[in-house]
Amino acid sequence: MPAELFQRSERQSWPAISSWQAETASLVATALERWHLTAGEPYTGGEAGAVLRVTTAAGESAVLKVGFPHVEAVGEALALQAWSPALAPRVLRQEPWAWWLLLERIEPGIPLSMSALPTDEAIRVGALMLAELSAVRVAPELPSVRGIVDAYLVNAAQRRPARTAALASTESEALVEQGLALAAALAQGDSGRALVHGDLNPGNLLTAGDRAGGWVAIDPKPMRGDPEFDLEPLVTQLGSPSRTVLPEKQLEAWVSLAADHAGLDADLAVRWGVARTALDVTWYAADRNEHAMTAALGRLRSWMAVSGR
Repeated sequence: MPAELFQRSERQSWPAISSWQAETASLVATALERWHLTAGEPYTGGEAGAVLRVTTAAGESAVLKVGFPHVEAVGEALALQAWSPALAPRVLRQEPWAWWLLLERIEPGIPLSMSALPTDEAIRVGALMLAELSAVRVAPELPSVRGIVDAYLVNAAQRRPARTAALASTESEALVEQGLALAAALAQGDSGRALVHGDLNPGNLLTAGDRAGGWVAIDPKPMRGDPEFDLEPLVTQLGSPSRTVLPEKQLEAWVSLAADHAGLDADLAVRWGVARTALDVTWYAADRNEHAMTAALGRLRSWMAVSGR
């Protein structure tokens, strides 16, 4: 079954994720009924989709994902199909209008974030996966990093009054603005050369005993762009991602290690780290999530120091 882009027009039905969340149980029930699936235990931790273990009418184990329509995920099925079976679960069925996916169930499916691997080894695993994922032919119909980041920046500008108020006591607004300016410059200069996962955090890499490399990627927000975009969550969300201080020398060593194994430009990866972390600050500030904002500011200062800015 050839995968398709999810329908962008469906996003108009859900002006905010809160309205979609209020209907999630009903949406899942409809998918189960129409596809003749028996529900099992849900997976936890996702923010933009309801995901649960299911059994098909033929008795096969699978995973049902009912997604919240958002622009970053329109190409999810295309990317998963391009990567499977070696690097991602198989797409068994898709409903592009409703944003439903029926996926192969991955076993044992332990996230890299929960593995017992030392941090350096976990970064090596993630970086080698990044190299393989980005080497797959990119679908021309996927959104571009440039387009997605431009949309993020428009949203950040709209949230500026709330951000200014939240950052008033931190004396960090100039630092955040510098990071946002870098994001704009990087987006304009992005090559569009590779298939970017878009959310390559260690929770989205799962152990898969039947795969040659032993790991698969899930939950992509796929784009056409520079693969260096993908490195930031990999190196900052292992260990203690909520920390407010990320030692600069440690960050620099992890970036160098990851870039070396992935065959990437470490300097470009660092600049994307600055840009993406500055965007994180804007979201947390606007949401009045002071703890997450403070942690993101600490990471931003470290990324800035490593970049020499």
